[in-house]
Amino acid sequence: MNTDMQNDMIKKTTPYSEEWLTELQQLLGKSTCDQLGLYAIPSTLLLSVVVPVYNEKETLHLILEKIRSVPINKEIILVDDCSKDGTTDLLKQMEQDQANA
Repeated sequence: MNTDMQNDMIKKTTPYSEEWLTELQQLLGKSTCDQLGLYAIPSTLLLSVVVPVYNEKETLHLILEKIRSVPINKEIILVDDCSKDGTTDLLKQMEQDQANA
């Protein structure tokens, strides 16, 4: 199997899944994967990400985009401590938008 085919095969699996790890172990060998610290994350895992967002109106969408891009099941908890730049209003709008989706 050539390298392009191997890369395509790995790209089609969910990162950090059992299937992903098995394919990497077949490609690289188990000991290499162990040395590199490659492992599968249980599909039942739910990561809680708590983010303080004081005066983050301008960066909030980027922050959430970065967090959401990590391929792990997660809940995102945003904590605002009386921001003065409109962060609170943005959070309320985002919450309403998500409820309507």
